[in-house]
Amino acid sequence: MSEIILPKESYELMSVLFEVHNELGPIYKEKDYADTVERKLILKSIPYFRERKLSEFFPNVNIKALVPDFVIRMCIIFDAKAWRRIKDEDVRQMCRYLDQSGLPLGIVANFRRQKLEYKRIINPKRDKVRWP
Repeated sequence: MSEIILPKESYELMSVLFEVHNELGPIYKEKDYADTVERKLILKSIPYFRERKLSEFFPNVNIKALVPDFVIRMCIIFDAKAWRRIKDEDVRQMCRYLDQSGLPLGIVANFRRQKLEYKRIINPKRDKVRWP
């Protein structure tokens, strides 16, 4: 069995995502889901940044226009989607975020399904001294 990267932090975020999906269902727009995630992060006192350029936090970022939906606890990048399914381009975008930031974990969640669809993407280049 493989080890879970950042188990406490990722379970904490996933519980928020499941709450949001249970509350809103699969009928809203991406912004509605992101706004609701943000409200729940505030209520649970989970530190985050929303829609900020990665270059503001990570000086080695070469691509200045990379703006994920959320950076949670400065260790997980999260992107909300409202599509029929998570697309390959969504995964590639998350890989770009992880590559440039050096953060260990990205989660893409699609709320437009009957059940929450999500993908956990592990940064293969993560610094194993700093991150598990």
